[in-house]
Amino acid sequence: MAEYRRKLPHFHPDGAHLFVTWRLQGSLPAPAPDVIYATRGHAFAAEDRALAEGHGHLWLSDTRIARQVAEAIYDGESQKRFYELQAWVVMPNHVHVLILPLVTLARITYWVKGRTAREANLLLGRAGENFWQHESHDHWVK
Repeated sequence: MAEYRRKLPHFHPDGAHLFVTWRLQGSLPAPAPDVIYATRGHAFAAEDRALAEGHGHLWLSDTRIARQVAEAIYDGESQKRFYELQAWVVMPNHVHVLILPLVTLARITYWVKGRTAREANLLLGRAGENFWQHESHDHWVK
């Protein structure tokens, strides 16, 4: 089992599917109020809505950038063979993927985020600024 810590702990059992989320720099919403949800699914849906409600930049709403992110996600499976892709979605300010990793998650996110950040920053006429948050949120699917 791969395990490491940056700001968040990361546990990746061998052969386990991972649900991974990464977001644009500065897009984390304010902390949600303490609410008790009926299920973990309801809690996840509420958190996901909060992420997508327009905090910070919404560059992934630009179809040119969203298309580049989608192509990189597909290329990570078909060309790089970094993972088996199960599902994905590009939201206005964050991305979700469900994958079965074939290499370390650090290698996957480094490649996807690096490639898409360079391409998006070129389209946006930006230089020297972070596009994605440094860390991603992940959990293994049990």
